[in-house]
Amino acid sequence: MLNFDSVYYHKDLAVLTRDRNFTCKLSKTMVRDIIKTAAENNLNLKRKTIPFGGGRTDAAAFAAAGVEATSIIAQPVGFFRNDHIYHTSKDIVENIDVDAVRAAIELATGYIRNIDHI
Repeated sequence: MLNFDSVYYHKDLAVLTRDRNFTCKLSKTMVRDIIKTAAENNLNLKRKTIPFGGGRTDAAAFAAAGVEATSIIAQPVGFFRNDHIYHTSKDIVENIDVDAVRAAIELATGYIRNIDHI
């Protein structure tokens, strides 16, 4: 399950390796394949974890149930951060970086093409 969560800032585009406050391992295979897809599309994609106090994405519930899963995010992670938008009054369309959304779509379509061998 490839999840997209909090796609706001292109500079923070990342694939998650751990989720749910660092307690949940996500799919190493998916992360590897998504990093490969990013490289093929000249996208700068970081590997990140959701640290303690940083929350979780929907991928954590799938991974905990035994489904291969990871998340693509584009926001800072951590408990203390000044540019947090998600679930705040700043969570509006005007604060979404179009380049971050475009890169997320390129990652999704490239990843699907790669795993389906299209």
